[in-house]
Amino acid sequence: MRLISGVVIFLTLFFAAISNLFVAVASQKTIPQLNQDSSLTPSETDNAENVTITDIQVNFVTDKGVPTTGKTQPYIITREFDLQPGDTYNAELAQQGLERLSQLDIVRKASITLEPTSNPQQMVMVINIVERNPLAFNLSANAPAPSALQGPFQPRIVSPGADEDTGQAVSGSVEYKNLGGKDQNLALRVEAGENVFNTELSFLEPWIAGDTQRTGYAINLFNQRSVQAVFTGGNREVKLPNGDEPWVHRLGGGVEVFRPIQEDIVAVAGFSYQRVSTRSEAFTSEIQPVDELGNPLTKSQNGQDDLFTLNFALSLDQRDNKRYPTRGARVRLGLAQSIPIGSGNI
Repeated sequence: MRLISGVVIFLTLFFAAISNLFVAVASQKTIPQLNQDSSLTPSETDNAENVTITDIQVNFVTDKGVPTTGKTQPYIITREFDLQPGDTYNAELAQQGLERLSQLDIVRKASITLEPTSNPQQMVMVINIVERNPLAFNLSANAPAPSALQGPFQPRIVSPGADEDTGQAVSGSVEYKNLGGKDQNLALRVEAGENVFNTELSFLEPWIAGDTQRTGYAINLFNQRSVQAVFTGGNREVKLPNGDEPWVHRLGGGVEVFRPIQEDIVAVAGFSYQRVSTRSEAFTSEIQPVDELGNPLTKSQNGQDDLFTLNFALSLDQRDNKRYPTRGARVRLGLAQSIPIGSGNI
């Protein structure tokens, strides 16, 4: 319990320090280009002036504009706007909200219309949404960045362990991107090949409901089994006593918390655990603690090491479009600090 409390306090201080560090940084807001299949259409609302918003409604429609039942909860859509009932309609704020909607994986098209009321100075703001199919199958299995999680599919800003010598391999993933209608993401990623078999299950909450700072979190569990280049790419290939190549098994998981601290800057902090062992193949329970010459392959004598790490990342993303960028820059910084507890005391 002391360790968990310490981690929570550390993460709180981390975000406070990062926020203070960048509070004086001047940010220049740009209007991003749209996704290839997105449409932001303020239409006739650009000319609406001195009109009070009496209500904000979400209208789900098909590609042909036919009303339909949406899977997304309305507050997921409305919270992207800095406009509330009772505010004077502002076309610039409406456009900014539409731009934020275009970055959501669950939205394909978005537009705004103003519907009249009995009072000519009052209007109902209607947000028209065409949703994406929440179920996605991909040949790519990479997790989104930034990330402070460890795992075979996480972005490798800092990653303990050697590179994998996978040989011929294929990967893929299946994702449900709108779990519970809350824009939550549940993903299963798999990679298989002659020298690798990796699996990972992850859950992503991009924005905790009710949080004014757009704080989110993610959790993952992974099982990584592969031949490592550190054993095969040296002057002498390392072999086990039975003549096989060592397979490194990593079973673990982690949790991370992330928050935007400026327009284009996201800070991430997390905690990960791995149980690392060496074995003779992908699917075996027999641990191989030494090589053919008797040299230990793990720090602990039993052939299994525990690796605890505190992970931090910063991401600066100034690309004009997150999915189809044509200009801009992206910079990521990371830090991983191991905690010497458990087997191996690493």
